Amino acid sequence: MVIVAESHLSIHTWPEYNYAEIDIYTCGETLPEAALHYLENAIDPDFIDVITLNRGNTQIIKSLSGR
Repeated sequence: MVIVAESHLSIHTWPEYNYAEIDIYTCGETLPEAALHYLENAIDPDFIDVITLNRGNTQIIKSLSGR
């Protein structure tokens, strides 16, 4: 688990199945794609599946941020 100011990254592993799930949670200006690309290069998986979830009330967040 890696925790930073406005984000976190966690890796859940099942070595007996040669499988891992990685959660990249970001908010603010942090780009999850940067972490994803870094991990892809570092781990070099045989297969990758990406699911993007927008969490929280994005209308409120946009309103508070002025966007």
